[in-house]
Amino acid sequence: MGTAVKPLSAVVIWNHVNRQLVETRKTIGFVDRAKKARLVPVLKMLERIVSTTDVSQPVVVSHVHGMLTPWNMQYSELRLFSHDWEIRANATPLFFDQFHHMFCELVLREQKDAEAWFTFTGRSLEGLSQRRVAQRHGVDLDLHFRLYVLFLAVNHMRCMIGQSESSDEDCRLLNVWKDAGTRLLTGLSCWKKA
Repeated sequence: MGTAVKPLSAVVIWNHVNRQLVETRKTIGFVDRAKKARLVPVLKMLERIVSTTDVSQPVVVSHVHGMLTPWNMQYSELRLFSHDWEIRANATPLFFDQFHHMFCELVLREQKDAEAWFTFTGRSLEGLSQRRVAQRHGVDLDLHFRLYVLFLAVNHMRCMIGQSESSDEDCRLLNVWKDAGTRLLTGLSCWKKA
C-alpha cells in the first residue's frame, strides 16, 4: 500500500469540502424556508469544524476503493472480497474506506444514529491490525474521521439543496451529521488513544 503525507491544506478532500461549503453558503438562500431552517444550523456547524481545524496537520493519504460498502463485498473463509472499483481514488486520507463501510453498514443499512456509528467505529478500529497500520503510518484517526464526516455531510447537504423535496431519510441523515458534528466539536473521539 503506497502512502504519502501531506499537510491538510494540500489534501484534495479538504479543498473539496471548503469549495462545497462556499457553494452551499451561496445557494442555501434559494431553498424554501423549511429546508433552510434544517440546513443552516448544520452548515454553520460544518463551517465551525473547518474553521477550528489546523490546516498544517499532516494527513496520510493513499489509494482507496471509494465504495467499500456491504453490498459490494463478500466474506468467504475469513477473507474479504470487494467487487466494485469504478470510483477508486488516489490521495485520499487513509481509513476512508473503513469509515465509509461502517457508515453504510450502521447508518444506512441498519438505520442507526450517530452515537451507534461512533461507538461501532471505535470498536472496529481497536483491532490490532488497524491500530498497527495507524501507528506505523502516523495516522491521526480523529483528523481522518473528521475529514470523512465533513466530506459526506457537505455532499449530502448539496444534494438536499438540489432536490425539490427532502425525504424522511434525507432529514434523518441530516440529524446524523448534526450529531456527529456536535461530537467532533466537543472533542468526543470514537476510540481510545493508543
